[in-house]
Amino acid sequence: YAEYADDWFNTYAYANNRPAEIRRKEGILRVHLKPFYGKLRLERIGEREIDAFKRRVLELGLSRKTLNNMLTVLRKSLDCAVERGLLDRMPRCKAVSVPRDDEVEILTPDNERLFLTDWSKPLWNTAMRVALKTGMRVSEILALRWVDIDYDGNTISVNASMNVDRERAPTKNGRTRRIPMHSLVSSTLKDFKPLARSKGVSGYIFDRGDGLPYDNKRAGDALKVLARQLGIDQHVHWHMFRHTAATRMANTIPNLRVVQKILGHASVTMTERYTHPDLDAMHEAMT
Repeated sequence: YAEYADDWFNTYAYANNRPAEIRRKEGILRVHLKPFYGKLRLERIGEREIDAFKRRVLELGLSRKTLNNMLTVLRKSLDCAVERGLLDRMPRCKAVSVPRDDEVEILTPDNERLFLTDWSKPLWNTAMRVALKTGMRVSEILALRWVDIDYDGNTISVNASMNVDRERAPTKNGRTRRIPMHSLVSSTLKDFKPLARSKGVSGYIFDRGDGLPYDNKRAGDALKVLARQLGIDQHVHWHMFRHTAATRMANTIPNLRVVQKILGHASVTMTERYTHPDLDAMHEAMT
């Protein structure tokens, strides 16, 4: 498997995946799949060996969601082996169930209010308000340019994402979407522009001073620092903001397909995974 995995990675992954996905696959292969399956012949990898791998990963204390990410890479590599005539059949490689507790939480209303009203770090406060009022991915927010903001039409053009090398790349599904701009986002961007390092229409909104935007890691560190300063004890991260925004939209917009289009999901099923109805919403549904 190790020999085949290297060839598959250097051909299929590089030809079909974006840089961030290539790095993710490389890490999963190097740290988990090749050490476990490396010496086995491809035809020896069956249901029993896959179940043994599942048990091993869970015994290491890794989450079921992380395990499913590994199984996705294993499944794709073996599926390609079948297509290339190296395997007669694809072994069953079923994902494990993920308990609700393992899913991403959303911000409490009080903590959300703290993030939305703070203005101690204008650059990051602006990014956080965009996240909480649009549901955009942090990589999409970092890729925003002033030219993407249409104040007359009151919309934002989401047409790129920022990869780990701070290079503009396609959005996750490769599509451009135009989303409505919340009044708080509009006013915040207008307030922030005089403070921004880049003021030209083609410049990045979240320019770090050298013509390039900040990367995801820097954004994550800034979020943790600000949460600590605000006295927020929730474990917060940018994807929690996306889940929070999706939940707030789903509780106010009856048509989930509208939320799907705003978030840029390929299906409503994915959007449903991002929504977390709260108790107040469930009470309201019973009135």
